[in-house]
Amino acid sequence: MAGFMYVEDVYAFYRNLIQEADQTFLSPANAQLYLKGGYDRFRGQVMRYDPNIYSTTEDITVTSNEYDLATGATKMLGASAAVGKRLDRLIEVFKVDGDTTYPMRAVHSEQELSRPSRRPGYFFRGTKLRFTFTVAGTVRLVYVPQPTVDWSKTTV
Repeated sequence: MAGFMYVEDVYAFYRNLIQEADQTFLSPANAQLYLKGGYDRFRGQVMRYDPNIYSTTEDITVTSNEYDLATGATKMLGASAAVGKRLDRLIEVFKVDGDTTYPMRAVHSEQELSRPSRRPGYFFRGTKLRFTFTVAGTVRLVYVPQPTVDWSKTTV
């Protein structure tokens, strides 16, 4: 089986595989929807095995105990999130101090942010990251961006 690099190749293979020439029965729009659904399921399975396969990092500058990923300088959520940077899954958060990174622990509620701990923590809900202390500097996010595959490019 040959490798597929382009959406057009995957689409042509899919049309050949299903052997349905009648496009009124299976329209290109339906095929695009099925291909997207299949890719999303595949990607989900891969991320259950190892989310770091698709992960990337983004450094953000924080000046308080909260950062809004939709309205902050680095927009990763909301309507104005940059293509290719839109957050799909947050994996880890680190405080950056020069060449050293310190892992922050994820907490499961805002109440946990106020509990004493030796390790700084963060809470993520909606578009906001909240921290156990006022952060002044760089925070590194390890995250999985949403896929950017354009399944409408099916012209062969």
